[in-house]
Amino acid sequence: MQRTLRDAPLLSRKDTAIDPAKRVLLLIDVPATARCSQFGNTVEYSGTITAQLLSQVLPDIVVISLISNNFDAIEGLETLSSLGFRGRCFVLANRLPNHRLVQKELRQHAAGLRITLLTVHA
Repeated sequence: MQRTLRDAPLLSRKDTAIDPAKRVLLLIDVPATARCSQFGNTVEYSGTITAQLLSQVLPDIVVISLISNNFDAIEGLETLSSLGFRGRCFVLANRLPNHRLVQKELRQHAAGLRITLLTVHA
């Protein structure tokens, strides 16, 4: 079953230890139609993922698109992992023919990250 942005909980029990007022959601190259307003501390960014970006924003959760103008999800996840990010990552995609296969491949490229692939309905 493909999970969608609408029905996926953005927080797990592990995440609830963080005060909701202090959680930071970083949206990187996420289309406006897929943005979420569940968090008060949301930072929108378009561009390359850098150590400086992560150190300035200090995100708890990062949301990226499967394919964007600046990078694809595998490149983005590998960069996040290599920069030491260990939070939760959501990857947004249009409906996929084999959701599980794509999610499995994403997880192979993202050591140390908790990844969830979500389907965004256009």
